[in-house]
Amino acid sequence: MKSSRALVLVLLCAAALAARVTSGAGVGAPPRPAPGPRLFVPSVPDSYPAERDPAPILIPGRMEPIDTLNTPQARARLFLAMGRDMEARGELTTAIAAYHSAWTLDTTLTGIGYRMGHIYLQLGEPQRAVRLLLAEVTRSPGDADAARELGIALAQIGRTGDAVRQLELLARKRPLDDEAWSALGYAYLMAGRAQDAETALRRALALGPARASEHRDLGAALAGLGREREARAEYRRAMAMDPKDAGVWLNLGNLERRAQRSEAALAAYREAERRDSSLALAIRGEAQMLVALGRAREAGPAFKRWLRASPGDLEARLQAIQFFVGEGRADAALEIAREAVRLAPRSGDARLMHGVALDASGDKRGALDAFRRAATLFPDSVGRARSRQLIATLRAGAPDSLRALFASDSLQHEAERR
Repeated sequence: MKSSRALVLVLLCAAALAARVTSGAGVGAPPRPAPGPRLFVPSVPDSYPAERDPAPILIPGRMEPIDTLNTPQARARLFLAMGRDMEARGELTTAIAAYHSAWTLDTTLTGIGYRMGHIYLQLGEPQRAVRLLLAEVTRSPGDADAARELGIALAQIGRTGDAVRQLELLARKRPLDDEAWSALGYAYLMAGRAQDAETALRRALALGPARASEHRDLGAALAGLGREREARAEYRRAMAMDPKDAGVWLNLGNLERRAQRSEAALAAYREAERRDSSLALAIRGEAQMLVALGRAREAGPAFKRWLRASPGDLEARLQAIQFFVGEGRADAALEIAREAVRLAPRSGDARLMHGVALDASGDKRGALDAFRRAATLFPDSVGRARSRQLIATLRAGAPDSLRALFASDSLQHEAERR
């Protein structure tokens, strides 16, 4: 196996470039970890030691080496074995590259779509998972694991109606499958059907074995029904079964926040972040609770951590800019706004944020230019109207030294509208 691994690693250098798959395909029957709604699994960095090229294989009576990898099917089996090994080691993105290479070399294999889709769900990329799992279910209609994971992925991308239909069908076909009921409860929860979610999750727990994720999701369903005491009890059960699950602490934070128990909510959000430092929702809750509690000195670093965890989130940037402007930290607000423009130069919202930060820093000319630029980027009249409103507010507060600038700007744009 060691010698085969070295040859496969050489091929993987090229195969990794092809890992952005667009459709599913196939695989033998590798052992499958118990799937289910796992929303907060962090990515694991890849690493693999380099090895020397393997020596050629010799057989008795023949002095010349023979190539045991001279068929695509044989190479596909090696890639498949390597993908399983890497997945078991937690080297998830490299495992995807290996699985994709196996599929490219031998399209008759079944199960590869499931394996890659399952990994993409762990990596928090459900959109990619949907394409692969849908292809797998089409090729292998009897694959219950792929059908279940497809329902979960559909729920995560917001197609909750499709997810519920998919998983209701699976539960009817497999009424004693606790994982099917668990996934259906999760889909109901994502669809806002808390009562149905409770029923499905209690069915899953009764069938056993009980899982921490089922207690967590049942707690969320009970919270949605206003049964807070029961929800907290389910969260405690989930914590006891899986102390590392950041999601249960996030859910508890949301529950405490709705109950207006700000300190308890803050503590729960911090526990969630401690377990998963990349969990943007937990850091957002922490930052917002710190603002509500008037603890600005701690809120500033929390906002910056939120942006590091979710750099493309314009809502996060807007809240951070508003916070720092309110604290008299226009320099920090401007830095955040510039980064928004760098990440999304064609976004009207990013340009508006930049204009607000420029205005707060005293650069009225720059703010006017940013607002005008934003107006050209919005595809709808609502966005353009927001730009004009901000320009009007900026003009009303302009000093006498800039009145000529704003008068000229107004005349120019009046002429353009004609």
